[in-house]
Amino acid sequence: MYLEELNRQKGLGYDSKYDVIRDFARFGKGDLPVFYFERLIGIMMLFKREAETPILFFDRMKYLFLDDYFDEIEFLGHVFGFPVSIFDKNDFTKYLDQTMKIKTGFFKNMIMIKSLLDVDFTLKVMND
Repeated sequence: MYLEELNRQKGLGYDSKYDVIRDFARFGKGDLPVFYFERLIGIMMLFKREAETPILFFDRMKYLFLDDYFDEIEFLGHVFGFPVSIFDKNDFTKYLDQTMKIKTGFFKNMIMIKSLLDVDFTLKVMND
């Protein structure tokens, strides 16, 4: 879904840079973690027509991070991060430091998704 929407919005979905994602999705090669960022405050600003294009590839709130190894998307108010190429421990540490720095004041922490229940689809953050 990420590559389809990336291609629709930016024309980049067929770029060979994303072969690691295709290999994982099609052939089960590797282990690509997906991260979920827990919001600090229970307010989600959405565009009026966001349900029609729920994956946003622009930095509307200046807290989405992108580098050669990781990308982040916002999907109906939820922010996810994931690798887009092979990375090592140093790349991950750098990513974690930089992404959490720009998310200060918006997000509490980053969770590596192990179960669908790790994502706050019930919006319990709105009760805090």
